[in-house]
Amino acid sequence: MDACGRLKKDILAHLTEVAGEFRRKADAKLPPTTKRLLLENYQLNTRVKDMYDEIKLLQQQSVEWKAEDQRQINHMHQLGANNADITHRNITIKMVRDSSVCFLAFLQRISIACYAERCISYSKSVRLSVRPSV
Repeated sequence: MDACGRLKKDILAHLTEVAGEFRRKADAKLPPTTKRLLLENYQLNTRVKDMYDEIKLLQQQSVEWKAEDQRQINHMHQLGANNADITHRNITIKMVRDSSVCFLAFLQRISIACYAERCISYSKSVRLSVRPSV
């Protein structure tokens, strides 16, 4: 096992060395335009990766904003329901107040009528009881 592990390390070291040598020779033989294109390709790939990360962040913000919008819409619906309930109560209170004012005016008229009736009956009884003196 130990010899196998050492052999594996030696093979990997040799492959790394050969790959490095190949890159050095390949870079020396590449024309400047190819080197420039490879550099531009690398830069573009880096920009694309940065843009992808930014898109992910924007999508996450969008999801958060949609959730916040939905929460606010639900809150507005709840406030609307509360407002409708309060409006209904105000209308009911106004109707009760208006009807109580009308009822109060009705009771005042009845009271005035009863007072007038008493006054009329009192004056009739006073006239009958008072005798003119001769």
